[in-house]
Amino acid sequence: TRQRSCGSPTTIRRPALLTRVRVPCAPAPQLLALLRKHCVEKACPIAGFSIQCDREVLQREMPEIYAFLNHRIIDVSSFTGMMERWLPDALAAWKEDQGQGPSNYNHRAMNDVEASIETMHWVRRNLLVQPAAAEADEPK
Repeated sequence: TRQRSCGSPTTIRRPALLTRVRVPCAPAPQLLALLRKHCVEKACPIAGFSIQCDREVLQREMPEIYAFLNHRIIDVSSFTGMMERWLPDALAAWKEDQGQGPSNYNHRAMNDVEASIETMHWVRRNLLVQPAAAEADEPK
């Protein structure tokens, strides 16, 4: 059986032998091309829920992508943690809004990306509010 993840070595099981072999992450060149197309080198921070773990994986497994990104990180979990501690009404409103979305979260990378983006949109509209900017950020 062969299992593969960018975050862990490939495991290849053989009848009398269990070996761990590192295989380069295949999508890294395509991801780097996408970043080059849409982002200025060293200007794009990495963002997401508990993003420090992802940053460490990038540094170890995809150093060329890690080098392309800015050193700053935006941990979306920090915003939800602040709401939990200091803005319980905002946390309740965020949770209510999250309940309106799809409930098929399965801890896959795409779900994490989508949830991070949706949460940051919510934070931008509801916590980091400047009246004119909040109106401009409303979905059309």
